Amino acid sequence: MQYSQFSYRFAEEVLNSRLAVKSEIDGLLQSYAGKMGKGTSAHEELLDLFAQKGWEKGHRVCSESSLEIDLFKERIAIEVELSHSMSLFKDFLKFQMGFNADEIDVGIIVTHHRESAKRLFGYEVANIEKARRELGSLRLVISVPIWVIGLIG
Repeated sequence: MQYSQFSYRFAEEVLNSRLAVKSEIDGLLQSYAGKMGKGTSAHEELLDLFAQKGWEKGHRVCSESSLEIDLFKERIAIEVELSHSMSLFKDFLKFQMGFNADEIDVGIIVTHHRESAKRLFGYEVANIEKARRELGSLRLVISVPIWVIGLIG
């Protein structure tokens, strides 16, 4: 599957220091090619695909919180955000909490590419362009490195 990407606060460089995991993420997304669809099934399908490779589903952000991250492995947190764009803020906050608690080194958001989202839904849902714009406006608040992947499907 093709995707666009955006590296916030050198997230891609952090991931390049763990090239095996970054390659695994790329391979899993490539294996998901052509399966992108509407609704929660895409979200669950991606979670299950990653879980088959040892990614922990529903990992607690930190001991002081009941919030959970979609996927976790080797201090890398992934949120699959294929619905409301307002949920991106929750994802940013979860990553920041885990980063501040020294539980994660980098966060990854898997979302739509803007054009793919418009084609699938007919209106704007969470997408890479929205994430990039909002991270720019939160630059003084969000210090965790975040790699944003926009699925083109």
